[in-house]
Amino acid sequence: MKIKILILLIILISTVVINLSAQIQIPDSAEERATLAIELEQKWQQNQDNQTLVRLAILYSAIAGLDSEEKETVQRAEKYLSKACKIFPKDYELMASHGSVLTMFAKFETKTGKQLKYVKLGTRKMDRAAKKDPHNIGVLIQRANNSLQLPAFLNRAHYAQKDFKTVLEIVGGKNGPGFKAMVLYHLGEAYKITENEEETKKYWQQVVQLNAPRWSAKAKKALEDL
Repeated sequence: MKIKILILLIILISTVVINLSAQIQIPDSAEERATLAIELEQKWQQNQDNQTLVRLAILYSAIAGLDSEEKETVQRAEKYLSKACKIFPKDYELMASHGSVLTMFAKFETKTGKQLKYVKLGTRKMDRAAKKDPHNIGVLIQRANNSLQLPAFLNRAHYAQKDFKTVLEIVGGKNGPGFKAMVLYHLGEAYKITENEEETKKYWQQVVQLNAPRWSAKAKKALEDL
């Protein structure tokens, strides 16, 4: 079983989330993220302050999910997230990020039992974060995307359906058509996993109608391939 987790970090301009982790900005490119990681680790070695720790934790979770699938990168992300979660136990975005990163260790295991062990550890942590802060968009996006990437037999797609719908209810169109189109597209994916073609078509058709450059094109092609 090969498990690949994609962490999608959304930087919101609204005031819905006030945790320290929500204020961390992630560079757009892999090169910029790598450069920032070096700078922050040097700063951390000189002065181990909490803000730098949280920045490293969030940054490495992004690098592990978007740029590097190497075990060392995932281990660094987990190390910083583990420390940050102990200092900020009520920062539920950090908790969700930690859970998502924990599931990544499954792809380095060859035995199904060990793979499932990491998946359970991570998903339970994300579920706890969502239970504690059910309207935290960062938490919901993390769990929803993680649920999309896990194998269908783990029955996590319903969390993606629930979380993406909640995000739409909270945000609406406040973040522009691009954000809404992205959420709707992934919502369609979640229903495709559960083989609900009617709901899948409904959400992908909504994406097409939004005329959001990237996501509308993806939805149009997905509908053609359905």
